[in-house]
Amino acid sequence: MVKNSVVKIIFDALLPYYCRGCGRTGSLLCEECRGEIKIIGEVKGKNLGDLKKLYVGGYRTGALEMLVKDYKFKSMKKISGVLVEILDEAVPKGLEVVIVPLPTIKKHIRERGFDHAKRLAEEFAKRRGLEVCPVLKRVNKTVQVGADEETREKQAKEAYGIDFIMAQKFFGEDEKAGRLEANRLDPRKTYLLIDDVWTTGSSMRAAAKKLREAGAEKIYGATIEIGSD
Repeated sequence: MVKNSVVKIIFDALLPYYCRGCGRTGSLLCEECRGEIKIIGEVKGKNLGDLKKLYVGGYRTGALEMLVKDYKFKSMKKISGVLVEILDEAVPKGLEVVIVPLPTIKKHIRERGFDHAKRLAEEFAKRRGLEVCPVLKRVNKTVQVGADEETREKQAKEAYGIDFIMAQKFFGEDEKAGRLEANRLDPRKTYLLIDDVWTTGSSMRAAAKKLREAGAEKIYGATIEIGSD
């Protein structure tokens, strides 16, 4: 087992351009395996909390699951481009939204060398010609990987805060309304939260609640993958 793991790590480092679905070299996701990923789009029937809508790329299985794992846990930044293409298909075109990434704890950013959710948000925003406003901030260091649903829910409720200084810098002044009320988000905007996965939904719901409490009225969510129930 150890030997196989070491070999795989070396293989990934020396030959990263192999399909995460079938293993063929040349691309991170070949056309055939890409065709097997069923784009979900808007998800209904979930506990969305303060989210008005939730958009998802696909189910956590096969090539998509491997892409997300390698992106997050092997720090393979180049995979973000493939993931954003999938997300771009899931989220309806023409949405006028402000992109808000779910913030990552500093420990994980140091380990990975980048903020995985922020990178996805920035690339998606660039693709759509939208703006990223990182108004959410982490206020604790809890790690949810491996935690059960009840623990995740409790942790998520205390995980996020609003960076109102960032919000004021982003929104600035409006000709008709003047400067926004201190410590409030612009209620006229639609906010799109972006993260990589929806496991129990606790993180996304908690983030959406913080935005709503700060003045946001229309909040959507978007993730790359979701569990298949």
